[in-house]
Amino acid sequence: MVTSKDSEIDEILALSYGADDYITKPYNPTILLLHIEAVFKRLHKAEPKLTYQNIRVNLMKSTLEKDDQELLLSKNEMGIFYYLLMNQGKIVTRDDIMNYLWGTDKFIDDNTLTVNMTRLRKRLEKIGLFDVIETRRDQGYMLIKEYLLDRLAYLVLLIIMIVSVLFFLLMFKVSNALIYAIVLVMLLFSGLLIGYDYYQKHAFYNNFRIKLNQLDKKCLITELIAQPDFLEGKILYDALYEIDKSMYEEIETYQDNLKNFKEYIELWIHEVKLPISSVKLMIHNHEHNERKLKDQVSRIENYVEQVLYYARQDSSEKDYLIKQCELGTIIRNVIKKNQDSLLYQNIKIEIGQVNCSVLSDSKWLEFIINQIVSNSIKYRRTDKCKIAFNVIRRNNIALEIIDNGLGIKTSDLTRVFEKSFTGENGRLFSSSTGMGLYIVKRLCDKLGHKIIIESKYSEYTKVTISFNDEQYYKVVR
Repeated sequence: MVTSKDSEIDEILALSYGADDYITKPYNPTILLLHIEAVFKRLHKAEPKLTYQNIRVNLMKSTLEKDDQELLLSKNEMGIFYYLLMNQGKIVTRDDIMNYLWGTDKFIDDNTLTVNMTRLRKRLEKIGLFDVIETRRDQGYMLIKEYLLDRLAYLVLLIIMIVSVLFFLLMFKVSNALIYAIVLVMLLFSGLLIGYDYYQKHAFYNNFRIKLNQLDKKCLITELIAQPDFLEGKILYDALYEIDKSMYEEIETYQDNLKNFKEYIELWIHEVKLPISSVKLMIHNHEHNERKLKDQVSRIENYVEQVLYYARQDSSEKDYLIKQCELGTIIRNVIKKNQDSLLYQNIKIEIGQVNCSVLSDSKWLEFIINQIVSNSIKYRRTDKCKIAFNVIRRNNIALEIIDNGLGIKTSDLTRVFEKSFTGENGRLFSSSTGMGLYIVKRLCDKLGHKIIIESKYSEYTKVTISFNDEQYYKVVR
């Protein structure tokens, strides 16, 4: 590997991924050639010793060696022989060989493989290898020999039964003619039974193999094969159908999640572009209002936190750590994080008796409260804005976050936790992705918290988060 990257970690990664050597730029051409020569020497020493029967396969020379004989093969002939050698005991299709030799079968004439295969057979015969490459039409049949071997135990039991019947017939001194007749009938019916069973399975499995090899999308096989009329085949057919159904359901779920994620990303990009444009405009106009700039940056930071959670929501449970958290500390951290926006928008903060401990994950609880505060800032009134924090002690501890902002219409109140729901406020007063409260609700559910929103349009909004005690987590988790 020749590269301009000269750090130790780059060299470690390159060698771990399979590079034989690592040379950094600038390099001496003579030294580079010596490195290349050394690699070839190692490859020659590491040449695998392949044999077939009593014939040695020399890949470096592209020859087959037997005693004093040496058979030179072309590149394609050696490629075919090597691929078949590596797949002994398997049925190899023509497409498999063509893909191995040329990478694709789209631009290669099928006759090209036929010609090379014929030449290879003739060359192998020169060193005593006759009929080593067996052609199986339509990519594999169930041979009667293979079938009988598979039913060996059944055949042994059948023979034992016939011998036992013959033994009892002889004991009872049944006439020879009757014995011959009984044995003949048993053999005839046994043969018919085996033949019929073989015919059933041969027809189904052979058709199954042929259609499977013809399909580019193997998952469509259940659409092409008919349900068999024997038990084993029915079990296989039903299993394939259920697997196929489950796979399509999983794919559909994945596609829905991907679609939702794309939609959210598009909304998020639109949302985050607004504060970025505002910052650019301020800089362009040479505005030096530091708090105004910090307010826009805080909005960007909040949107970034949203999309980070949404992107890893399926695996975020691994990041939860439920323990005693100081609620007052978390609230003050949130206020400090939003202080520039609060000061710039002239929003008053009122904090009651919030110094208590609750069971939660401090990082994610701070995220939840921050989203609620961000909404209060976003949907504020024009004057005398206020956000209040209070702790209510009933059966459990509950945190109330109350603002005197725009409020939520009654018709929208039942839908505020729905994904991408913006409501009238989101459409009229501020651009919104409708994802903040959706993420908050999901987090509360996963953390074992209950969240309720009460509101009166143009007067107030109250968000209540209720925390569970230790007993809840012992039972649930």
